[in-house]
Amino acid sequence: MTRPPLVESLRAAVHRHDRKAADRAVAGLLRREAEVRRTRALDNVAVNALGAALALVSPRRLNDTIVLLVAAVENVTPPDSFRIRVLLPFLTRLFERATASGEPEALDALLHLTEALERIPNERPEIQVLTGFYRAQAWLQRYASDDGTLSDLDGAVTALRATEQRASTRAPEAMGRLEVLELLASSLALRGELTDSGQDIDDAVDTAERALELARRTEPARCSEHQAAVARNLSWRYERCGRSQDLDRAQPLAEQALAVDRDNADRLRLLGDVLRQRGVAEVREDTLRRAIGLLRKAVEVSPADPDVRASLALAVAGVYDLTDDSRELRESLALQRSAVRDTPRTEPVRARYLCTLGVGLTQYFERYGDLDSLDESIETLRDGLATAGDEHPVRPALANALATALECRSRTRRGKRTDLPKALELQHGVVTSVPVESPRRAEAVTGLSLLLRQSQRVTGKERQATRLGEQMLDEIARTGTFTLPPVLPSGSGDPSPLREAVRLARSALADTPAGGAQQAVRLTSLGQAQAELFEATKDPADRARAVQTLATATRSSTASAHIRAIAGRSWGRLAADAADWASAAEAYGAAVKAYAALGDSELERGDQEFNLRSYRHFASNAAASELRYSGDAAAALEVLEAGRGVLLARALDDGTGPASSARSPSPGAREPVSVDLAPPRVAESGPLVAVNVSEYGCHALLVTTAGVSTVPLPDLTTTAVEERAEAFLTALHILAGGDRFDPLDAQAAGRFVNRTLGWLWDTVAEPVLTALGLADAPHGAETLPRLWLMPTGPLGVLPLHAAGHHTAADRRTLLDRAVPSYTTTVRALVHSRRRIGTGSGRPPIRFPVKPLAVCVPRLPDAPELPAAEWEVASLRTRLTGLRELREGDARRADVRTMLAQSDWVHFACHATSNLDQPSASRLHLADGPLSVADLTAIRAPDAFLAYLSACGTGRPGVNLPDEVIHMSSAFHMIGYPHVVSTLWPVGDRAAATIADDVYKEMLVEGTEPARAVHAAVRNLRDTNEGYRPTQWASHIHTGP
Repeated sequence: MTRPPLVESLRAAVHRHDRKAADRAVAGLLRREAEVRRTRALDNVAVNALGAALALVSPRRLNDTIVLLVAAVENVTPPDSFRIRVLLPFLTRLFERATASGEPEALDALLHLTEALERIPNERPEIQVLTGFYRAQAWLQRYASDDGTLSDLDGAVTALRATEQRASTRAPEAMGRLEVLELLASSLALRGELTDSGQDIDDAVDTAERALELARRTEPARCSEHQAAVARNLSWRYERCGRSQDLDRAQPLAEQALAVDRDNADRLRLLGDVLRQRGVAEVREDTLRRAIGLLRKAVEVSPADPDVRASLALAVAGVYDLTDDSRELRESLALQRSAVRDTPRTEPVRARYLCTLGVGLTQYFERYGDLDSLDESIETLRDGLATAGDEHPVRPALANALATALECRSRTRRGKRTDLPKALELQHGVVTSVPVESPRRAEAVTGLSLLLRQSQRVTGKERQATRLGEQMLDEIARTGTFTLPPVLPSGSGDPSPLREAVRLARSALADTPAGGAQQAVRLTSLGQAQAELFEATKDPADRARAVQTLATATRSSTASAHIRAIAGRSWGRLAADAADWASAAEAYGAAVKAYAALGDSELERGDQEFNLRSYRHFASNAAASELRYSGDAAAALEVLEAGRGVLLARALDDGTGPASSARSPSPGAREPVSVDLAPPRVAESGPLVAVNVSEYGCHALLVTTAGVSTVPLPDLTTTAVEERAEAFLTALHILAGGDRFDPLDAQAAGRFVNRTLGWLWDTVAEPVLTALGLADAPHGAETLPRLWLMPTGPLGVLPLHAAGHHTAADRRTLLDRAVPSYTTTVRALVHSRRRIGTGSGRPPIRFPVKPLAVCVPRLPDAPELPAAEWEVASLRTRLTGLRELREGDARRADVRTMLAQSDWVHFACHATSNLDQPSASRLHLADGPLSVADLTAIRAPDAFLAYLSACGTGRPGVNLPDEVIHMSSAFHMIGYPHVVSTLWPVGDRAAATIADDVYKEMLVEGTEPARAVHAAVRNLRDTNEGYRPTQWASHIHTGP
């Protein structure tokens, strides 16, 4: 046969690997396509030359080569199977080039060739399957390219559906059908994820299950692959639809798939994702922990895969949501950042990772108040929205997260006037875009309800400020002065937005599955919206609805302790405002039990404090409500005790005594809070006075051997105590400031401190002592009785032990009528008495066997403490075997070690009290600070006395006043039953004088610690004739 010259030229070009020559030959043959088509039978050389040219010609000539190949076989004498057999090898060759190069022209040529093959009549199903498979692959590769569109993915699905339909009809077990089903399932799932199409996701599940059944019949060895595929699609469907049965089916399949290959990163990630979903849905930390273990292993197997790290980040974040453990939050953020960093901007999944990172950054702001993190969150989420585009399924989640972040910023100093309106606009869009049947709708609607409430609060405050400004201008114009009204004008305004917030919250509750933990969350949100509506309308019906909703949430058996505490507090406030004291007592009692359970977690100390800091005055309001309801002082003291010092209680309680039941988190109806408060035991050495400061009334609860009684304190109010405490701290700051303040300011501050001691006598001490029969000072050498003080709330900042009018002419003072000591809680007092081994009478002095002195008089950037060395030198003359850590030897590690081995310890150094974060209060040592948190792990079994001659070691924090966290309580907690500390900084010489007197009383006279401190303080007071109380009233004794 005579071949066309151009065929010879093409053959020669292929042989020489000459692309340009091959392109010229193909171009020349294309101009003679009609001649090629008329040739009845080209020989194998020509066909092979064209086929070989597929790997050589330039991309622009690929489609021309396919046209020639198809033309060359078009008129081949039947059977048709011969033409198919000629073209099929070139289909594979072209697919390999397209896969390797990613050339768009190769994909177009591949589609052209598959179309030509499908036009040739053919009854062999395996060839139909192969052709359809390659056609779908071409569409998928086009979709995966930079210019790919959703229509390319649609093309792949269409091709696969057609192929599967032909194969299932003609040969259900045809070779290659399993791969088609597998590819169809993954393509449907991808399209469903991109378009949020429920039908595609359902079809993906169904297709994957059919593939699994086919694998069981035809390729059992591949069953694990298809088990994983079914589980993956079920997991995706659960993510969209929230059907628990999907997780029930997915987990065993994922377990079986992993059992076949335990080091497969994809299967580790799959089971980890399924377990994460289950752990979040069922509020199961153990399930989430197992998920984290699997995902950590997946990261080890595939450390470069950002998708695996993103899955691990979600699981870790799930644990943070349950536990509030900030370590989990920090790890989750680091993983999220790395997943975003390593995911190309063109990947659709990057928008999802930006969303989770933005949410984590907002949580970080909420935990630490870090405004930079909040700004980063907003920018991250905006980037996510820009990346996602209008049709991306994660767009509603991004908008929801951005609305939350903007609302957070609107409440900070960096807030913009547009933040809250923009947040509302975004959240409205989210609610509109999320389908009614979506499990995400309840969250979206709840978010809109919360934003409406916040918007109404802001609008109300602005309206209130406007009204007040108008009144001020009017009054100034008329009189020239302005007096602030005792009650500010109402700013509630139109309640319509709040009614809408209630409607939305009720809708979200209706969309929430019954019996789950989220139901209590939604109930609480609805109740709080109803409560705010009542504040605007003052309609008793609105209040009744709010009370009913919040009571249901408080009593919920599935609610977390945190939610029960929040709901109970809101319920209690509503009931108390209506003077419904029975309801208020029940509400606050249940809330206190839930609050106490928050102290039982295994979190770091800072996280525990963060969880508790939003419950200021919680226990005091509960006790006051109980008193207003029943008048039962013992019941009031029990509920007060249950809600105070819960972190300290956890350290002290050995789990066998009655104190354990006080922290039981069981929800439900009102029942007594059980604490061992038997009056004879508590008051065996003297009465205990708990001064309860509450907005519902202030009372002293007196524990004597006769029982528990109450003394109303009508002249004491929460506002008065808070204002007095704030002013007192300011006065101390001025007095400690030296030349930085005007002398007149210092004189005024000194007078205020003196007046405060008198005010404490008039409002608290005198009525209490009168009720105890101690109103008159004893005569002569009569021994003063012991008295234990337990102030609550901001009263703990003030020197209640020094209450009185300290002048020679007027000795109405507590110090002249009793020997006062402090206790953090009743439980702590009972525990410390147990430790020193006494059950009745005066506690014995236990002389030191292993004493320790820590002296750091000099530190950079701190004033020198010359008297500190004098204190230790004085101790050295009185104590045999005194061990000393001085100057550079006073290192943190050595101090911690020796604290656990000592019975008496004396610190003479600088200290800092942190009122905002009391666990950060610290003693300053040679190599850095020793904080309250650093002490929590120490146990000192032989301890007796800790003397903290340092500034402010007994001052409680303002954010957690009822946790009574300071250096003094920390030493008490680690085992030192007697602690001497200070409420504020004291002059170096005065501190040394008191220390010397205290040790003289104890070591020479054998006086118990409390009486020794009392004697030393009174001596210095008398030396100063009652003046300068900042020098003598700071020292306090805590313990038995």
